Amino acid sequence: MARLFTGILRTGHFPNPWKLGRVILIPKPGKNIMLPSSYRPITLLSTTSKLFEKLLLLQLLPHVQPRDERVGFRAEHSTTLQVTRVLHHLASARNKREHSIAVFLDMEKAFDRVWHAGLIYKLSTSTTPRRVVNTVATFLKDRRFQVAVEDVLYTERPIRAGVPQGSCLSPVCYSRFTDDIPAADGAMLALYADYAAIITTSLTAPHAAIKIQRALDLLPPWLKKWKLKVNVAKTQAISIGRSAWVPPSSGYASGRNR
Repeated sequence: MARLFTGILRTGHFPNPWKLGRVILIPKPGKNIMLPSSYRPITLLSTTSKLFEKLLLLQLLPHVQPRDERVGFRAEHSTTLQVTRVLHHLASARNKREHSIAVFLDMEKAFDRVWHAGLIYKLSTSTTPRRVVNTVATFLKDRRFQVAVEDVLYTERPIRAGVPQGSCLSPVCYSRFTDDIPAADGAMLALYADYAAIITTSLTAPHAAIKIQRALDLLPPWLKKWKLKVNVAKTQAISIGRSAWVPPSSGYASGRNR
């Protein structure tokens, strides 16, 4: 097995039989079992493949360290740490009698929309060794899935985008793919998994709204370039200050897609 794994890294060829994921469907509690949306798909991968992926991850991690604003998928960086960081920022603004506006974004089908060519490009522009980049490229290429319902196996289908569910490489690949999300001057960025928060503060609410809109205006070109999309239905904005304030209807801050 050691010789096999060494050969894969040397040649950059990920075995095709390991690229097939078997999808089983777990029913959601209290849902209508006659509807496909009532099931949670779980992808089962080759055990040998997952063992190799752990070794490949050790080769990849030193070269794809996430930006400071991101927690999650990192050792000793938890949800609690990010929440504490955001609350400290808001409390400091409050103590300065400043107004804060925060917009919370959710990437739509984030892990399923990762553009393979874009990810490989970003890995190739890092310090990641070429042999590791080539192995990740073949790891993503020509992947397939097959749905299993009880004893019935359905036709194999190709996977043309996204990172594999259940692979330890997927969170790191997604982090690398989205780590260049733009951040405007004067705006705080907080990232966790496929969620992002943008926060601006100012002495007046209208000025804080102008700053948050400037930050949001950077997103559409970036999203279009890397084939990503924001889930508008799950995007929320909040205004925090000494008095209630209703923001004008514009951009992401109003929950409307741009």
